[in-house]
Amino acid sequence: MTEASAFLKAILATPDDDLPRLVYADWLDEHSHPERAEFIRVQCELSRLTIENETPREIEPGGLTPTELNHWWAERATRGVYLREREWRLLDQHGPDWYLGFAVASHPEVGCATWSVEGPQPKGWIVCHGVTCVQHEPFSRGFVGRFTTQIRQWVGGSCDRCGGEGDLPASEAVIERTGAYTFACGRCSGQGHIRGVGPAVVASAPIERVDVSDREPMVNEDDDWVWYCLTAEAEGERAENIIHGLPERVFRHLKGGWQLTTHGRRYDTEADARKALSNALIVWAMSEPPARLLG
Repeated sequence: MTEASAFLKAILATPDDDLPRLVYADWLDEHSHPERAEFIRVQCELSRLTIENETPREIEPGGLTPTELNHWWAERATRGVYLREREWRLLDQHGPDWYLGFAVASHPEVGCATWSVEGPQPKGWIVCHGVTCVQHEPFSRGFVGRFTTQIRQWVGGSCDRCGGEGDLPASEAVIERTGAYTFACGRCSGQGHIRGVGPAVVASAPIERVDVSDREPMVNEDDDWVWYCLTAEAEGERAENIIHGLPERVFRHLKGGWQLTTHGRRYDTEADARKALSNALIVWAMSEPPARLLG
């Protein structure tokens, strides 16, 4: 394990704690990466400014006077403007390279020499052979913290192109030219199964949120938002028929809400349901061995 990997492991172990990130920033400073170190410090401080919106404890009886309090807020606002400017300057100059490192590490199945970055982060995206692989993943406290995906891409499963067969039927022209009636599916490399990127993603960055674009909770007659558990057979059906369903290996990690049956869990709001799914996807991914670690 490299030193960088050891620091990342410490950050992943305590994702809510800024200290491992700041220790890593000090190490980056000592190893000729001052811009990356500054970016981590800037975003960590911005996060604290955003979270700590309450007035200082000194305003309790005998604390700050109104004039002193106004001065405190003015300094805080000025500092926030400076940090936000530094954040965007660093992203504009170095964000694509930092983001590319994450993408290649977290997408070993699709990463290749033709990876490219279009635009500064967090507004840009990465494409491979013209296919969008990672979209709009903003940095949070120095690292990619949010990930948008589809269920099949995150957890893997039967290849939807070849139906899990591994082979596709050849055209008449190919049969005539080669004599082969089938050819290996390019999407799954002939394996019939797609490996999910989730484990590699959570091993490459302290992911705080996973959003899925191909699933949405169903609203029942009681205005509850419900996720349903899919059987292995149902996972192979067309996507529009299972938009409210989750693979069993993900469903069992859902927390909060109320258990309707062994195959359903309901939540008060859509936001609660999506947050629960995000947590379940992260927990599942952390329980699986990653294909490749960022080193």
